[in-house]
Amino acid sequence: MRPGDVMVIAASDDVPEHLPQIAQVPDDHVIRIALTGLLAGGYGERDFPMILGALEHGEAWLGPQQSF
Repeated sequence: MRPGDVMVIAASDDVPEHLPQIAQVPDDHVIRIALTGLLAGGYGERDFPMILGALEHGEAWLGPQQSF
């Protein structure tokens, strides 16, 4: 994972699954900008276990049935 990549974040208690773009990758988490969902446009940090996968350039997320 590197800055500019888009990843898929698992749903949590109050936030549905969403697509953020990676801004930075420190040692144990990523700093991202939400592209979709309730937090679109917002910055945040996410631990690696919540990351479901990353999208190839131009690839569309098809939902939970897509495998990585």
